[in-house]
Amino acid sequence: MSKYTVELSPKAYTQRLVIQKKKFLQAVTAAMENNEESKRERLQLVVVSLTESLTFIKQSYKHEVTCRKGALMALDKMQKMLGPLYTRAAASVCTKDSTLDAEQILDKVIGRGGKGGAFAAFHSGRLAECRMDFNRAMVRFDKAVELDNANPHYLQAAGLLARKMYEHKKALIRFMALEKMIARLGKDSVELAKARREVAYSAALFGQHKQADAYYKKAMSSLTKLVGKNHPEMGTCWYQVGLLQESQGLYEEAEGPIKKP
Repeated sequence: MSKYTVELSPKAYTQRLVIQKKKFLQAVTAAMENNEESKRERLQLVVVSLTESLTFIKQSYKHEVTCRKGALMALDKMQKMLGPLYTRAAASVCTKDSTLDAEQILDKVIGRGGKGGAFAAFHSGRLAECRMDFNRAMVRFDKAVELDNANPHYLQAAGLLARKMYEHKKALIRFMALEKMIARLGKDSVELAKARREVAYSAALFGQHKQADAYYKKAMSSLTKLVGKNHPEMGTCWYQVGLLQESQGLYEEAEGPIKKP
């Protein structure tokens, strides 16, 4: 058990997000004034994510604490390998606003390759994503998948971040790989149904509506049998189906599914 403890308080976390949002809003304004459209889009993505995190502050705080605890666990497993760097990395994860130190130390392990390198890349990526450094996080998640493509957590993280970055084709590829991996187990499960729902949603966002419809049907059929038609997971499916129909201009059809939960 680690002698370190994650000490991030809700107040400190909230203050950090507020400061970050103010900084990025100023950067967005500057990019607009300089007609730097691609830069503005990248910055705006961060502003949207910060706004969402502040709106759902309890959930986002809990998520960051979970990510920091996961990184600390990873560092504990690598303590002998890291030597004196362990203390610096653990302090970065547990007591500092920025976890960049810990990420850079985890990055040193990535070069060793294999599952250990993938494990380090994954946790480095999660910390970077919490800092809103999405490009850095995406590189780390991609590396984790490259080094260990049989880990569902790595595929899911890469897929979700790709979606957040509006890279819908990439998200679709990641979630299709995840769905195939779980399907190979040969068992109809909630995990498989949720993976199929991710494929469906990504396909819809990528404009592949027939593919999305087919995967939603598979996911919802399984969930109905496994957890029942009134389960919250089914509610998520109906909501997404409503959004899909709305995006196709089928407003009357969309109204029912969106209200279904």
